[in-house]
Parts: sequence; structure tokens; C-alpha cells
Amino acid sequence: FGSQCKKAINAIFKPKKANRLFNVASLTNDAFTRFITGQLTEACLLAVLCLIGMLIFGMPNAGIISVLVGFMALIPIFGAFISAGVGAFLILLEDPMLAIWFVVFMIVLQQLESNLIYPRVVGKSVGLPGVLVLAAVTIGGGIFGVLGMLFSVPVCSVIYALFKEFVKNQKQQEAKEKEVIDSIKEKKSELEEAKLRDHRKIGKDLGIYMMSDLVGRGLPMYLPNGFILWNELETS
Repeated sequence: FGSQCKKAINAIFKPKKANRLFNVASLTNDAFTRFITGQLTEACLLAVLCLIGMLIFGMPNAGIISVLVGFMALIPIFGAFISAGVGAFLILLEDPMLAIWFVVFMIVLQQLESNLIYPRVVGKSVGLPGVLVLAAVTIGGGIFGVLGMLFSVPVCSVIYALFKEFVKNQKQQEAKEKEVIDSIKEKKSELEEAKLRDHRKIGKDLGIYMMSDLVGRGLPMYLPNGFILWNELETS
């Protein structure tokens, strides 16, 4: 299917536009692939932190609940509520007080995950700064809801990569233009020097010709150093 799409794009668009589309498609594919990898990494890390915390506080069913927390971390917004609710219910069956502490622990863990772990892990995987990850999730979620939160990060990553490529191309273009201008200035300077040398040579040749002509006529020739040249006249 991919090869057929590539042939169709090459047939419809000019080579320059076709290459541009292929570049955008490649960036999009890489962004979504790295986003999924980052999401899975972040989910595993959250599950491990949940397991460690539950074991420290001596909460029951730590293994099952931690796996549930890691799995539900893949679902934006609702995943955290589902995992916290199910985990609190399982602990409530054994110890109601620990269930309350588990809810408090999950709130702290979710805050840590939302403000520190997610921006760093997922942002690093897709090549986005943490601030842009938070901004993308907030804006995307505010405009498009759950789907916006899910797809805002990879979309923002593609836009960010295209912007960086545009800036890079602009800098390269400016460097090439500067190189051309410097080369033109250098050539112009060389031509001016060559023209000046030619003028000096012409002036020197003309001076020698005039000197020889004056001497040939028997006229005195005043040189800059003060000497006078006379034609050698035969004395009668």
C-alpha cells in the first residue's frame, strides 16, 4: 500500500512537492512511533513507582494494582480515575484506612506523573521540551477533549520538527547567500587591483616613451630627483 501511495504522489505532484510530502509523512510516522514508545515507557515507570510506594506503605494487592495503574496510564484522564477507583476498592475490602491512604498516594503519584514524569519521558521520546508537551496536552484537551489530549503531543512534535527544519534551511540559505556575496566582493576587489596595476603599467610605459622622445629631441628632462638629462650633442 505504501509503495502504491508513493507512486500515486509521484504521478500527481512535481518532484519537489512530492519530496516535501514524503518528508512530512516520514516525520509524522517517526513522531507517532516515538510517542507510543514514550507512552509505554512512562506507563511502565508509573507502575514501578506505584509498586514501590505500595510496598513501602504495606498496602495489599500491590502487584495487581500496580499493573492496573500502568495499563490505565495509557488512557488519558479517565485511566487515572479508573485505576485509583479499582485499586481503592480492592484495598477497601481488606483495610478501609489503607484505602484512604491509597487514594492520597495516587493523587500525589498522578501529580508527579503529570508534571514531571510525562513531560520528560514522552517529551524526550518525541523530541519536545517539557513545556511544549504540557502546552500541547492542555490546549489539545481543551479544544478536542480526550482525542486532543491523546494526539496533541505527536502532532505538536511534527509541527516542531518542521519548524526546526525550516529554521535550519533558512540559516543554510543565509550562509550560502553570505558566501556568494563575499565571493563577489573578493572578485570585485581582485578586478580593481588588476585594473589599478594595468593603469600603473600604462602610465609607466607612457612616461618612458615621453622621456625617450624628449631626450631624442635634445630637450632637458627634469626627473623627480632633480637631475637633468641632456641629449649627447656632438661638439663641432
